[in-house]
Amino acid sequence: MKLFYILIFTCVIANSVYANNLDMISSEEDMAEYEKLMGIIDKYSDLVTKTRMNSDFVPGILSVITRNEMDIAGFKTLIDVLRSMTGINVYIDSVGVRTISIRGIGGTVASGNVKMMLNNIPVIDSLSSLTDILLDFPVSLMERIEIVRGPGSAIYGEYAYAGVVNIITRKENSMVSLGIASLASISSSALLNYDSQDQSTHFSLMAHQFKTDGSDAVTGTDAYYFQVPDMKAISLAPGSTNEKQIGKSVFLSFKHNDTSFSGHMAQIYRGYYMGYYHYLYNLSEDTPHKLRQHAVQLSHKIRFNPQLNLTIKGGSQQYKFLFDHYYMYPPGYPFFPEGLLLPVDILERKHYANVDFSYHFDHHHVLFSLEYISSKSLFNSYALEMYRHIYSMVSQYECQPFDNFLLTLGARYDNYEDKYDNYDDIDHNISPRIAGVYHFNSKHIFKFQYQEAFRPATTSELTYIDTIKPPAINTYEFSYTYKSPLTRGRINLYHSILTQVRQIKIESLVYQHFQFFFLTTNLTFCDFGIC
Repeated sequence: MKLFYILIFTCVIANSVYANNLDMISSEEDMAEYEKLMGIIDKYSDLVTKTRMNSDFVPGILSVITRNEMDIAGFKTLIDVLRSMTGINVYIDSVGVRTISIRGIGGTVASGNVKMMLNNIPVIDSLSSLTDILLDFPVSLMERIEIVRGPGSAIYGEYAYAGVVNIITRKENSMVSLGIASLASISSSALLNYDSQDQSTHFSLMAHQFKTDGSDAVTGTDAYYFQVPDMKAISLAPGSTNEKQIGKSVFLSFKHNDTSFSGHMAQIYRGYYMGYYHYLYNLSEDTPHKLRQHAVQLSHKIRFNPQLNLTIKGGSQQYKFLFDHYYMYPPGYPFFPEGLLLPVDILERKHYANVDFSYHFDHHHVLFSLEYISSKSLFNSYALEMYRHIYSMVSQYECQPFDNFLLTLGARYDNYEDKYDNYDDIDHNISPRIAGVYHFNSKHIFKFQYQEAFRPATTSELTYIDTIKPPAINTYEFSYTYKSPLTRGRINLYHSILTQVRQIKIESLVYQHFQFFFLTTNLTFCDFGIC
């Protein structure tokens, strides 16, 4: 609603400026030049097809939010931006883990369904497909945010089931910022950018840290109230949850001509929140929930000629998940007088390599990619190892069969090899896409798209499940955009068919060794929405 009022205000101001300067663009020739200028400063992205084009003409539904727009709206972090977007929600569970839902997909479904990226580099673990560390990324360090609504598996594969969110960091100017807010919240950021005189070399270094006590909301009754016999006398509910968060991150990027290197380190410590089983038992300021993330990537682009390019990428990522004295059942619980700790100590290492061939001539553009991902998860609490290898191939063809119409055909093939081969007809998967964009004239743009996607089980889920069918989604989309120098509007229609929707169901708990079973349904679920 806040964003709606801001847009109305912007339109009023823009129309006022337009009225005062009508004589400057009154002739058709001047209007044409003005529209040309507006086209130059329009938003461009290569997220949807890996080929740079105007966001209004890419297949599917892409939203690009610039830093100026975020500043005007008063957003502070990525989570503020996402919560304001139509069709996007952010859920928080009882232990403080945040999950992004796009078009109602996610939140109730096990693990994550949205692929998070930083400067076009995927930063999402295979353990649970959740990377909520980036949700605290400050707006002051962003150049823009790109959001794809709907399946993105045809290009990005695993966990791009419901959408893709990409953060592009600032590449210009240097700055230092400090913010203080209520609930003992304090944040600080620093940005250093350097460009050589001939623009052949660029260096960027940014750092961010924050601390907050979280929400001051008071809970209702907790799980103690529903025990038999009644145990509400030892409960601290109603009361405030421990939502304290402490985080810090460092990002580095270096580019010289066609060679670039990037790396980042991020960590976040959280409080108890409501507890794993909803027992409000600790009001201390401890932060037992710890997440750490490290990543590096090296890439090089070879330009054989103006039409043919080859890009080679390789990188390594590491994720650490640790619950330090986090209780499933708190001390004083009748069956566990000393409490029952939740033993989570997991380390994931991931390595990947990618080769992109790009060739274009006249109104044709061909993209062909090969990708390899290797990940190894160490469940230290249970002395268990889980590994996964993914071999992928992406092909995409863009053409302009006639004036004002762009056709995109693409497909991605994935081959999964896991330590536990629990898949049922999923070792090999194809995610196709067909899309068209027709711009009737400079003001009216029509889009249609059909995509299929699937969500592979996380490595954590594979250790719990005997045989599974992964969730799949087929999505039909239609979009109409109206744009003029001072007015822009869009209507998006989509129809999604979801199959094999999976939810978590805890069936049993054995002391010192926990066995989780996931309830897999054969329900076919149809979703229709307007966003």
